[in-house]
Amino acid sequence: MNSPRPQAKRAPRARRPLARLGAALIALSALGFVPGATAPALAASCSVDLRDGGGYLYGVAVRVSNPPLISDVYGVVNEGIGPGGANDSWDNWGSVFLASPGADPTGLTVADKYLGPVDGCAMAQSGQEIRYPAVAMKGLEVQRSWFADPGPLNGARLLTVLRNPGVEPISVTLVQGDPLDPEGIPNRGDLGSDNSTVVAATSDGTGIATPAARWGVTTDNDLLPGTDSEDPTLAHVWDGPGGAARISEVVLKTGNDTLYWTRDVTVPPGATASFVSYEIQSEVPGRLTIAEVPQAVALAEARQTQSPASLYRGMSAMEIAGTMNWAHPVPTAAIKPVASANSATPVRLDGTGSVAAAGLPQCGISSYTWKVDDRAAGSGPTFDGFLAPGRHKATLAVTSSCGGSASAETSFRVASGLRLGKVKLNRSKGTATVKVKALGAGQLTLSGKGVKRVTKKLAKPGTATLLVKPTGKVRKLLFARGEAKAKIVVSLKPKSGPATSLRRTQPLKLGD
Repeated sequence: MNSPRPQAKRAPRARRPLARLGAALIALSALGFVPGATAPALAASCSVDLRDGGGYLYGVAVRVSNPPLISDVYGVVNEGIGPGGANDSWDNWGSVFLASPGADPTGLTVADKYLGPVDGCAMAQSGQEIRYPAVAMKGLEVQRSWFADPGPLNGARLLTVLRNPGVEPISVTLVQGDPLDPEGIPNRGDLGSDNSTVVAATSDGTGIATPAARWGVTTDNDLLPGTDSEDPTLAHVWDGPGGAARISEVVLKTGNDTLYWTRDVTVPPGATASFVSYEIQSEVPGRLTIAEVPQAVALAEARQTQSPASLYRGMSAMEIAGTMNWAHPVPTAAIKPVASANSATPVRLDGTGSVAAAGLPQCGISSYTWKVDDRAAGSGPTFDGFLAPGRHKATLAVTSSCGGSASAETSFRVASGLRLGKVKLNRSKGTATVKVKALGAGQLTLSGKGVKRVTKKLAKPGTATLLVKPTGKVRKLLFARGEAKAKIVVSLKPKSGPATSLRRTQPLKLGD
């Protein structure tokens, strides 16, 4: 078993006092902000201390020079300390750059760096999230935020949003992290473990960070039993399952403090492209690296299977719909059962039970599309229409304001809207009367070849008596033979919609 490594730590940096923003955060919490709601801009500073549900600190910092420098800090992790007081895991890591397509990430300039005002930020989600201002870069509006998850999963979510306000698509390379410049000088920040950083694990099992992986784990020491870790082990989650886009490149060097990933992005006009990633600290009692790494791996994997309500907590519907590297929340399309439908009254198809996304009230159903018997039937949460008697199939497709879509299907039977009842023969006149029950309002008609046409208007559902009076050849045959048969059609034409009809061969008799 190896002897513990001498704890020759970096000289500690002066820490910002938590009290500087403590009063502001307490005031924000007292107002009871709902997820996604933001407080007024922070007047004093865009630097805050956020703690996740595991008690890990994320010191998110801003330091901007005049004029700006490539080494300036804007919305990056300046320090990260475990609940056991372990040393900070970062040193100004996590910048955002927006480069021209194909640009070398190691040669970026201050013009490519996301930098904004030092006092234009806002707190959200009861003080757990800091949102930095939108900054105009290369024709896009770029914005980022840090959200320290209060649990049950610990870690911090980074959200980077690109909005295209123009009328033409814009292509860029998004760089997140801290690449090296051409001379090999650490570009503007690093992992706290500095040049002792090693890649301990990746999601594809290779231990080498490539675009095939969705996450990587770094630590500052080898994995020999008994070896301790000076700084908490870190899990970096840059992609999730089901996303439409993956990272283009990830550089996570062993024996170096360099960590960054890139995305080749084209943002359509008027559209939003959002990218969600996670930074997760992992600390165990005794600071044994061999124990911290599997814990970090488990936390990274847990993010891959988290619910949409956890993943997208506090994000707007536009940001969720624009997310490219994780799956959008899938809505649930639902059609209420159709009962007691008949052809004389409109059949109600009800999709109001459809749900955009469980646990995400900011998502809503943005469109409903109905088909009946594979023909377009209308839009909206409900559909009302007259259908002929028989079996029918209805399909509802819904789309969510948060980007997902789903469909549902149901089958049902439509009964006739008419009932033919008792028939009474009048032998002295050679006529008959038919009782008709109509299940809806409309014009009731009795017609047919060889019978007199009869109509009645029904203001509401009810029963009517219709006369069957022979004419033409049927009347002649009746008087010649004393009996005849008339083919009658009884129909009900609603105020709107198709008519419902029943056909019958009606015997007629004359005399005793």
